[in-house]
Amino acid sequence: MNPEELKQTLELQLSRVARLRFRQDDDALGEQLLALAQLHGMAEDHAAAAKIFAEAQPVLRKKRKLSEQAEAVLGQAVATMHTGDTREALLLISDAVAICREAGDAKTEGNCNAAAAEICRSLGDDEAARAGFTEALALFRSVHAHGREAQVLVDLGDLDMAAARYPEALARFTEALPLAREAGDAALAAQCALLLGETAGLIGDHVQAREALLEAQPHYAAVGPAALTARVAWDLGLSHYYLGDYAEAEAQLSAAREHYAAAGHPDEVTRTEQALAAVRTKRLRN
Repeated sequence: MNPEELKQTLELQLSRVARLRFRQDDDALGEQLLALAQLHGMAEDHAAAAKIFAEAQPVLRKKRKLSEQAEAVLGQAVATMHTGDTREALLLISDAVAICREAGDAKTEGNCNAAAAEICRSLGDDEAARAGFTEALALFRSVHAHGREAQVLVDLGDLDMAAARYPEALARFTEALPLAREAGDAALAAQCALLLGETAGLIGDHVQAREALLEAQPHYAAVGPAALTARVAWDLGLSHYYLGDYAEAEAQLSAAREHYAAAGHPDEVTRTEQALAAVRTKRLRN
């Protein structure tokens, strides 16, 4: 949804909610408030989102729509986090978990744990983040939420990468990729393939790196952004170089240079030109 479409959708939803408020139609109001708050979040109006999520909660509770109430509390927590109040966000997430357990909603509870883990990581507590993501993963697995499983595996893999635990990260990304494919999430599958390729390259498995990066490349070539398109081409160039395919390495690095230039990353352009010079020298010697 582009910004103009989002603006129009938000205006329509505001009108819909206003009519329901006027009619005091609680049967529909709670879920429509939830939808309105989500639109405010998409528009990055986090203060408005938090306010509407809070308004939706008693209506949903009254109608015994516990899963939706938990979603509203979680939404308020995420919006509150974006306003900078991480302590209040964590307290709200704790409330949402309690409602999820009352409702027997494992997937939303998993989302709560993942959100809490993201907050912990933003605060620099990687161990608490790891514990939260691990708990979320178990919950997503219990309901076969493959897309969410894949995303949390990526989050855990990122933590492993930050701790220089590259084999563990590789295992996470390897597990995540088929789950993302099964979920039909092309963007997530491309991200998994890119991370898998980069991690395999770091531990010296350039064949696996090349295969994964070749899977990621078409998505980024079609969708972008240019910086990620360049990153894939750079990584592929290195894989081909280490595998002795200097012509393809030069082609990929040349493409990376153009994409970095388009993205406005002059330092990366310089780095890529230096790599190209090394590749061309190697080609002349062979």
